[in-house]
Amino acid sequence: MNMNELIEREQHRADCFKYMSAALYQPDKGLYQEEGFFENLKQALSQAFPDALCYVEQMERSFNECIEEALLVDYAALFIGPFELKAPPYASSYIEGDRSLMGNFTMALLDFYKSSGLEISSDFNDSPDHIKVMLEFVYYLIYEEVKALKGKKNNQAVVLLETQKGFLNTFLLSWIDQFCQKINENAAVGYYLALAECLLIVVKASFSICDDTLSCLNSFC
Repeated sequence: MNMNELIEREQHRADCFKYMSAALYQPDKGLYQEEGFFENLKQALSQAFPDALCYVEQMERSFNECIEEALLVDYAALFIGPFELKAPPYASSYIEGDRSLMGNFTMALLDFYKSSGLEISSDFNDSPDHIKVMLEFVYYLIYEEVKALKGKKNNQAVVLLETQKGFLNTFLLSWIDQFCQKINENAAVGYYLALAECLLIVVKASFSICDDTLSCLNSFC
């Protein structure tokens, strides 16, 4: 793999995290169709995580077959409530048991965001340990890595790759299996079942891709 191929792969990997995060927002059939969501996700996965392609095809098929109300009902039951969440999207629910507001895990997560130069916006109305926020953060790190690679700042790219590894290992891999298992046990529509499988591949494979990218950069030196 040459540098241009590596950069292209990393750009697609960044897009995968962006689209995975978007998939965990409230479903909107009109918006997904208008934005070409599934085509964009399939293109990104084919370059970065080809093993996940079959699951996004299942996601697309189920999404198109379901009426929007069924998707919204399942989304609410899994991630919002108003009763007990069937698949809480908050990391601290799995790490610290009964989720407490701004517990130790969430505070450590905030410190990690800040150490990477990010602050939570004052108008942000969700918790920083929500899965979609954490996925967007990984997208940001890869995006910055790609910028560094394009600017031939390989040392900066190495730091960003090590940061990704640390974040994945400490804050995502520690609970992603449990989260996806909760979805598998409780989802009523195939869209979320397939999304869980796709998400697992993207998160878990990213850790080894970081190592592979670091090895490639060392070989270029």
